[in-house]
Amino acid sequence: MKMNYLQQRNRQRRRRRFLSGLIIVVLSGTVAGVYLLAPQGITGTLHTFASPVWAVKDWVGERTAALGSVVTAKSSLQRENDELRDQLQIARVELGQRSIMEAENRLFRQMWGRASSTSGVLAAVLTTPPQSPHDLIVLDAGERQGVVLNDRVVFGDIGLGHIQEVYTDTAVAQLYSTTDAETRGVIVGEDVTIVMVGEGGGSFRAEIPRDVRVVEGDVIILPDSRSLEFARVVEVTVDPTDSFRRIRARSPLNIAQLRWVRIIDHNESLF
Repeated sequence: MKMNYLQQRNRQRRRRRFLSGLIIVVLSGTVAGVYLLAPQGITGTLHTFASPVWAVKDWVGERTAALGSVVTAKSSLQRENDELRDQLQIARVELGQRSIMEAENRLFRQMWGRASSTSGVLAAVLTTPPQSPHDLIVLDAGERQGVVLNDRVVFGDIGLGHIQEVYTDTAVAQLYSTTDAETRGVIVGEDVTIVMVGEGGGSFRAEIPRDVRVVEGDVIILPDSRSLEFARVVEVTVDPTDSFRRIRARSPLNIAQLRWVRIIDHNESLF
């Protein structure tokens, strides 16, 4: 009985050894086969599976590169458009400045032509209202150029004011329209002398008898020089209960745009 048990155990051991050996042989063969076939088999398999991935990658790369080229081209075109727009704006500004300079040169030549046939000093206007207060203008001519106090300042046949301060190479002129400054004037066609009171900024006011005829557009000249205009009527109001007419007038020039004036002796009679 004991003998049979021992024999059975020996057979089980031999079976286990055989199975273990068989497993080792199979595993060893498998490993050897994989090792021998890997350079071709695995690589081919990977290539088969990877080819679509690589194709997609190439397609995406090409499209991305194309899109990048388009974006770059649009950015370059936008930059060129901006540069052209800036150049056009600069050209417009330069053209405008050139037009202004040409107009000023023509004006200068006209005034110089007048000055060459009459006395006086041609002066550039350095500042005008509102840069200078109280309807004052600063001129680039002074004692050195022969300017003296109370000299008259004119522009063509328009009277502007008189010299209030004189320095070596500059002078300050007070305009007739200075606030509360009184200037005697004559209404052309009526030969009536009135007192024009400055309101600043080239504006005037005055009161005249109701029986004096005056309408919008009437010209007011300086009484001591019958050709020098200094204001034009822009408004006439009448109160039925009042014995006076009230008028408002303005200088025919835009004082803020003055560039050149002529300074003449206050006793000189022009035209």
